[in-house]
Formats: sequence, structure tokens, C-alpha cells
Amino acid sequence: MFRFLTVSVAAIGALVASSVLAQGFVLKGQPAPGRSMTYRITSEMVVDQKSGEAKPESSRVFCISNVKITITSVEADGSAKADLIIQNVKVDAPFEGRAMGYEWPTAILPEHAPVYETLGKVLCGCKVRLGIDPGGAVSVEGGMDEYLEAVGKADRPRDRLLAIFEPARLGALLTPIFSADGSGDGERAVGKGWQTTETISHAPVAAIEITTNWSVEEADQNTAQYAGKPTIEVLRPAEARDGVAALELGSYEGKTTGVWDLRNKWLRRRDSSLAIETRWTLGESTLTQNQRWASRLEILEAE
Repeated sequence: MFRFLTVSVAAIGALVASSVLAQGFVLKGQPAPGRSMTYRITSEMVVDQKSGEAKPESSRVFCISNVKITITSVEADGSAKADLIIQNVKVDAPFEGRAMGYEWPTAILPEHAPVYETLGKVLCGCKVRLGIDPGGAVSVEGGMDEYLEAVGKADRPRDRLLAIFEPARLGALLTPIFSADGSGDGERAVGKGWQTTETISHAPVAAIEITTNWSVEEADQNTAQYAGKPTIEVLRPAEARDGVAALELGSYEGKTTGVWDLRNKWLRRRDSSLAIETRWTLGESTLTQNQRWASRLEILEAE
């Protein structure tokens, strides 16, 4: 009889869980003052390009960092403020065949090190202020001035040194923590999805529009696993202009997967990859680029 009772309780629990899932769920965070989460961010960008008969060139920017987010306040409309502490960082961004990058903490930082080698120490000394809107979108509101000023003095390519820490890029990278890739307040269930659109400007030539179709692939009472597949299109100006290059889209491939914690209402892990081939033409000149991005965002601990 005891065995029968145990089976019955387990069956009732499964029934309740499946009933909750059948009613749907929301893939959106609920920030609470004092709550903190530590994430590891890993990012890599590789660009291979060839111009005409010139020798092919390749560049790579790799970054790994642990960051701690602490919610400091929440408003009635669901928006919130948070502090971001960058606990450690490593950026590897070779330039013109020479090593370039920074790391902190590091065992050795020479007294007269080039400015760019000191950027990790400056960055990890910042307390970055974040804003989180009611929809879960994250923006950097301040706290990075000293770091950005130091990047400007480094006499090296700004974009390569910033890696993921350009403020707009950092905000976009952190947004899935509070809203699973644009899922928002919509009720989701297995097989029920949503769509997002992102436009990347290449003015004055054209713009690239990335439309991603998302769906929940698996779910139980603890987690929901979702995935997105992109469709990419080149949007051309309404009128062609003399002296402006033409942009042609070649092959592309990408996918993003995420695991959302339904109990704690935050992102557990997100992996994303995208590869795009483009061809730029101006008169007799051509430039072919193969760009590849890969990133991972995973929670390490929470309080």
C-alpha cells in the first residue's frame, strides 16, 4: 500500500507539472532588489577577407570574462537598475601580425607596459551601471568612462580593443539574461514561438536584416530549451548612388540555443553562432569577406 501511495504522489506531481506547462509559461526575468548573478561570457569573432588579387587576410578577436550583476532597484513598471562588476577579463586581438590584447588579473604587468596592456586592470576597476527596461532590454548607463578614455589613448584599433565591452554591444549581449531573445511577455509552450528582427546598417551601401524564428523545443517544470534560426536579407537603398559599393550576400548559416530557468526566471545558458559571406564591389574592385561569430553566456552562481 505504501508503494502504491508513493507512485500516486509522484504521478500527481507529474500531472501538476504537465498541467502548468500546458497552460504555458513566460521566458522573462523578474528582477528583485539585492538579487545577484554571476555569468561567464565567451566570445570570438573571425574575419577572413580577400581583395582582388591581393593576399588573403585574417583577423580574430577572442574574449572571456566573468561578470557579476546585482539588482539595486526595481520600479513599479518592472524596469530596474543594476550594478555590473567585471571580475576578470582576457582579450586576445592580434593586429598586423603582432600580439595585442589585455588580461586582468595577471601575474605580471610591467611598470611601463603599453596602454592597451593595462586596459584589463582599468576595466575590472569599473562599476558599470545598467538599466533594464520593462521588456528586459539592458543598456549601459554609465561607469565605463575611465575605461573608454583609456581605450582612446591606446593608439590601437578601438573596435578590436573594446571587443564585447563597447557599451551598446555589452547591453545587447546581457539582454537575454532578462528576456529570452525577445520572447517578452508572450506566453510560450513547446512548439509555440516568436520572431525577432535586427537591422545592421552598412550605410551608405545597404543594410543587412536578420530575421530569426524562435521556438521552444523542450520544457519541464524546471527549464525550457529554446532555439532560433536566422534568415538574412540585404536591404538596398531605394536609389543607387555613383561611387557607392554594391553589397552581395553569399552563403550564411547560424543558430542560437538557450536554456531558461523557469523556477528562478533567468537564463542558464545561451550559445550562438553565425557565419556570413559577403561580396563588396566598386567598379573593378572586389572584396570578399567571410565573417564568423560565436558566443556563450552561462550562469556560474546566483544569490
